[in-house]
Amino acid sequence: MSRLTALEFYSGIGGMRFALAQADPTAKILDAFDINHVANMVYQHTFGDAPRQVNLEHITAADLDSYAANLWLLAPPCQPYTRQGLQLGAQDARSRSFLHLLHIIASMQQHKQHPGGQQEQQWPEMLQTGTTPFGQRQQLVLGHGQATSHQGVMQSGVNGLQVIQEFAAC
Repeated sequence: MSRLTALEFYSGIGGMRFALAQADPTAKILDAFDINHVANMVYQHTFGDAPRQVNLEHITAADLDSYAANLWLLAPPCQPYTRQGLQLGAQDARSRSFLHLLHIIASMQQHKQHPGGQQEQQWPEMLQTGTTPFGQRQQLVLGHGQATSHQGVMQSGVNGLQVIQEFAAC
């Protein structure tokens, strides 16, 4: 099995990075992203390197392809989808960056071809063999079961990606 190399989106104070280190001490975080300056300072104090403070709505498929990461860690904002919030879902501005990431997956070269240059396999074969265009089985973890954007993803998949496991996170 190849070494896990990850991008950490919505990194906050580094909870996902800490969990990954516990699960696989050899895994490497290639880069982390968070818009919150205070969270980034805590992250840097804890891990020694600071996340990139960028609006993920402006990141491109080419930017993400340049990392050649085989794992994405995400903890996107849940406020647009919570029962106590306004329940605007995809209409809430805080969901735009996550929806943008889902949208650009199809444009990524990593998504279009296997490392060997072969055309993408069918998902049933991928699930049986544990291989994907990214090299190994991926899990897309989603929550917020009542949200219309969640329902759309569950019905159609995310640009051809299949949801393997689902967890309610918020």
